[in-house]
Amino acid sequence: MRVSQLINDKPSFTLSRLLVATELVIPLLYFYLAYARGGGDIFSKAISGSVVGFLLVFYALSSPILFPKNLVSSSLLALGFLNLLSAIYALSPYRSINAGFTAFLFLTNYILLYNYLAHNGNIIRLLRNIIIGGLIIVGFGFRYLLMSKARIIPQTHEMVTYFIGRFFWKNPMASYLALLLPVSLFLFLHDKNKLFRILYALFFVTGGAGFLLTGSRGAWLSLVIAVIATTVIFFKRISPKLAISALALTILAFALTTAFSSPLKLIKRAGTVTAFVSQQKPLEGSFNERLDLYQSAVRTFLKYPFSGAGADCFSLAYPQFMRRSRFASQYTHNQFLQQAAELGIFGFLIFLLFSLSAVVQIAKNKDNPLSLFAFLGSAFFVVHLCFDIDWYITVLPLLFLTNIAIVTQKQDIRIRPWITYLSAAVMILYFTLTTLGESLYSSARYDYLKGRKDEAMRELKLASIFVPLKSEIYQAIGDLVSDKGETEEATLFYKRAIRLEKTSSDSYIRIARNLVMREKYEEAIPYYQKAIAYARLLRPQFYNEFGRLLLKLKRHNEAKALFDTVANQFGWGANWHYNERTVANRYYVADALYELAGLESDTTKAKEYILKADSLGSPRKYDEIAKTFGDNFLAPEYVVKEFYEAWSSGDTAKARSLLVEKNYTMCPIKETAFKILRILDVYYDYWAGMSEVRYLLEAKSHNKTQLMMGRLRLYRTETGWKIDPSE
Repeated sequence: MRVSQLINDKPSFTLSRLLVATELVIPLLYFYLAYARGGGDIFSKAISGSVVGFLLVFYALSSPILFPKNLVSSSLLALGFLNLLSAIYALSPYRSINAGFTAFLFLTNYILLYNYLAHNGNIIRLLRNIIIGGLIIVGFGFRYLLMSKARIIPQTHEMVTYFIGRFFWKNPMASYLALLLPVSLFLFLHDKNKLFRILYALFFVTGGAGFLLTGSRGAWLSLVIAVIATTVIFFKRISPKLAISALALTILAFALTTAFSSPLKLIKRAGTVTAFVSQQKPLEGSFNERLDLYQSAVRTFLKYPFSGAGADCFSLAYPQFMRRSRFASQYTHNQFLQQAAELGIFGFLIFLLFSLSAVVQIAKNKDNPLSLFAFLGSAFFVVHLCFDIDWYITVLPLLFLTNIAIVTQKQDIRIRPWITYLSAAVMILYFTLTTLGESLYSSARYDYLKGRKDEAMRELKLASIFVPLKSEIYQAIGDLVSDKGETEEATLFYKRAIRLEKTSSDSYIRIARNLVMREKYEEAIPYYQKAIAYARLLRPQFYNEFGRLLLKLKRHNEAKALFDTVANQFGWGANWHYNERTVANRYYVADALYELAGLESDTTKAKEYILKADSLGSPRKYDEIAKTFGDNFLAPEYVVKEFYEAWSSGDTAKARSLLVEKNYTMCPIKETAFKILRILDVYYDYWAGMSEVRYLLEAKSHNKTQLMMGRLRLYRTETGWKIDPSE
């Protein structure tokens, strides 16, 4: 049976054009999102909301909008409202509201596709255009892989050796491919156009090879589970033609894979999954990270079992429950645990209902020839939600819901036109205003760094009109006011930021510093304690600052306990691994060790502290760059192409824009010039020390003739890199 019967046997001319527009615009939107690193930023969501919202309004002008009467749409609607409701008590109302409108964006896209298909939209053409966009994205993936092989992209991290595509991260790239591969196989078997069948086969082979080359073990495991489930449920629907075609194309994909990676390397990587499942020790780093995050999510849920911490507030809540300082992440890498931590037991149950009802709904509709393929992609997505952050990569939930929409049976209720118009208008307006506010905030940060403080203040005040619940705006205003020496007024803005983000350690530490400047030491103590509690095992500098204050107050034992925490929890000794969470911790650890040496009465032990500190590098407190830009100017993203192009072309204006807007890594040279030092990922800190430069040079990470760092200029010679004595 087809997806849905016709509402009108012959759609009107206007409706026919609207169907054609949908077949072009939706695939183009999916391509744009995949090109824009998955579309997780607010600007991409604004584009998506506007496109989907306007299309739905045009459908409403042609005929009544149909709301799918099933658990998928109902549970997703409930999830959106629960996200919004959580803003009442959330640690950050702004984040929760964003999460609510994002859920409504997903729902709106599902309703749009349901109506497109209910009006006899051409499924083949829609899916064909999606695959064409996917093939272009796969092309980018191989381009970056070839650039990495040729050492055109500096290999400061192993990520560039995998198939990362425009996502610049292997796991979401793997999910994107896994959602499209079954669709391409369906089209290969059912599209009568021979030219397009060649295109589908090309996508399956290159996309399948790319999927393997991502090295994403969670994706591999998820696909194996999905294939097994699909085989069991749809065994009678698997024809010899399907089996032979899938096997032949898969073999070709394997063959292509060997041109870029050794099969033994992939097998060895897959073997680490077995080690994780069997709990063999020691576990590899990313497995340890996930276990830590899972445990933190459970502890967060136990503290907020019914309400949760608020939608999209896990990263604000879980630092209180960390047991080790090794890993920091905004997400749990398990969406079910994340929903439990953020929305409590009710959010967890609603999300579980949504996920399971999606695959069950497809499995019940076995007569539809698309069901087998849609089930495979959807089952993969649901399983992979247990291992990664797919829900926050906008294009992935949209593709997942597309899989569901194309096999949804007709059972619906009609929505009154005014509800459609109002809902679309509210969604478009919200995303538009939020994008404007975020853009003004980013511009203000940029102007602040360039010293245009009056302009930055004007932009921040205007941003507060568009996004009045964003706490970082008031924190930034507080910084500007504090720069003028008006610390009491600045504190008022920091407290307002705390009201909007209850666990804002950055605001607490700023209040503490202002109080110290005013020599109100005792009053500063509870704010230091709050800052540390809400950034537990994340910010070693907070411990060191508080320790020095306690030393000033002659509370030596308490100060020593803080320095001990930094040395033991944040450091691993002289053999520091550069692939750990942040190299910068070494400077804070060294700082703490020097302080401990000063407090130690045992001369031998004091010397040991000093030797350890010296092996880690110079203390961060003397870092002129950090002093200039502050502790909170982090670089949490991994970048390949944009950053490298700005660096290579010498386009300093573009480089500075990227640095400020996306928190990329930079290195200021003198007062007017900015040069890119290196490409970093989430494990590295934002400012380089000499030890890091030495590491990068030994790894031969750069092919540039000069590297800049602070006031030092390094240049390449025949025997290696040297420091320019003239600097």
